[in-house]
Amino acid sequence: MVRIALCIPTYQRHECVYEFLYEYSEYYQKHGMDIYYYDSSPDDKTYSVISKFCKNVPDIYYVRMPAEIHSNAKVYRIFQQYGLEKDYDFIWICNDAIRFSEHALDILYSYIDNSYDIIEMDPDDVEHLGLRSYDTPNLYLRDCAWKLTLYGAALVNVHTMLNGVEWSVYEKKFLKKEMINFSHVSLYFNRIAEMERFKALHIPVESKEFKSSMYKKYPGWHNDTFFIFCESWVNTIERLPEAYTDKKEAILKHGIYTFFKDEAAFENLKIERIFGFTVFLRYIREWKKICSVPVNRLLLISLTPINVYQNREKKKRKEKISKCIAFIKGHSGFVIYGAGHMAHIVASYCDMRKIRYEYFCVTHLDDRKKEYMGHPVKELAQVKEELHSNGILICMRGDYAEEVIDTLNTYGLSDNLYFDEELFGIMDSELNRRDTRRKKV
Repeated sequence: MVRIALCIPTYQRHECVYEFLYEYSEYYQKHGMDIYYYDSSPDDKTYSVISKFCKNVPDIYYVRMPAEIHSNAKVYRIFQQYGLEKDYDFIWICNDAIRFSEHALDILYSYIDNSYDIIEMDPDDVEHLGLRSYDTPNLYLRDCAWKLTLYGAALVNVHTMLNGVEWSVYEKKFLKKEMINFSHVSLYFNRIAEMERFKALHIPVESKEFKSSMYKKYPGWHNDTFFIFCESWVNTIERLPEAYTDKKEAILKHGIYTFFKDEAAFENLKIERIFGFTVFLRYIREWKKICSVPVNRLLLISLTPINVYQNREKKKRKEKISKCIAFIKGHSGFVIYGAGHMAHIVASYCDMRKIRYEYFCVTHLDDRKKEYMGHPVKELAQVKEELHSNGILICMRGDYAEEVIDTLNTYGLSDNLYFDEELFGIMDSELNRRDTRRKKV
C-alpha cells in the first residue's frame, strides 16, 4: 500500500484545526494516511486542540515550528522530511483550511502508485483537462503550474522528486522575498527539469467534493495580492529553466482563472483599497502578463472614486437582501437547507436580524449532527411533505445546490425554493461589519 504523510502547516488557526480533526480526519485516516501538523503559532491553542484529540486517536503528530518562519520555508523543511516519524512514499502538503471528501480520497487511491512523480488533485478543472497523465515538462507547466500553487494540490513522490535535492542551493535560490511565495512551484519545475524521466497525473475532482473551512475568510496574503501575482508569480515562472517555452501561458492562467478574472475583480479590490492608481502605475508593464482585462479599463477603475463602486455595491446588496426577506415573509415558515458553512452564515444572519427559521434540512442525516446552532437538523425523507408549507433557502455552493434543487423539484417544491449564491457573501460581509463595530465599541 502507498504510504502518505498528510502535512498541514498552520499558524494561529486552532478553529480550522479543530474542525478538521473532529469532522474530517477520520476518513483521511481510514485511507491509511498519517497526519502531521506543523504549527508556528506563538500561543498553545493549536497544540491544546491536537494533544486533546490525540489522546484517543493514533498517527496524528504535532511538530512545533518557530513563530517567525515563513510558510514556504516551513514547506521546504517538510519536504526534507523534518519531523516525520516514519518513511513515506508521498508527502501531501495541505492548507489547514481545505478538506477533500471521502469520495475524493477514494478516487485518489484508485489511481495512486509510485510510478508518478507528482499526483495533482484538481477540484476546479476549469479547462476540462480530465484524468490525464503528463510526461512532457513544458506541457505540464502550461496546463498545471497555476493549479500547483495551492497547498493541497500536489502529492509529491519522496523517492524521485525529493531524493537527491541540493537543499542548500534551492533554499538560497528560491526562499528569497521576490519569489518565496511560490518557492514550492519553483521546486517542482526545477526538479522536473533535472530529472531524466518525468511522469505526473492530473485527477479532476468535482468541486462539491472539496471544501474550505468556514473559519478562513481570505488568504493570509490578500492585502499583498498585487505583489504576489505581479512580482512573485511572474518571477517564479520567468526564472525557470529555458527549456520551458510556454511561460507566458503559465503566468497568465493564474491571473485569469483566480483573482483577476474580470473587471469586477478589480472593482472589488478597489473597494477594499487594495487596487488604485499607484498600484496601476507600479505594475503597468505586468498587466498584460497576468490578466486579460484591457489596460485602459484598469486605468479607469484605478481613477474612479471608491464611493462610486461602494454605492453601486451597496445598492446591489440591499436589493438582494430585500428580495430574500420578501421570499421568507411570503411563506408561513422558513427552513434552511444545508448544515455547513453557507448555512452557518445564513443562520447567523437570521439570528442577527431576529428572523425566525424552523430547522435545518439535509439530504442525508449524520447521526453526529442532529442539532446545529441550537436548531434541529432533519432529513429530507422525513419532512418532505411538511416542506410544502415552508419557504426553503438553499444554502450551499453551486454544484451541491443544483443537485438539491433537482431533487426538491421532483417533490413538487419548485415554488418553495430560493437560491442565490451571491447572497452568502453579502450576509457574511454584514456579519463581519457587525463584529467590527462591536470591537470598536
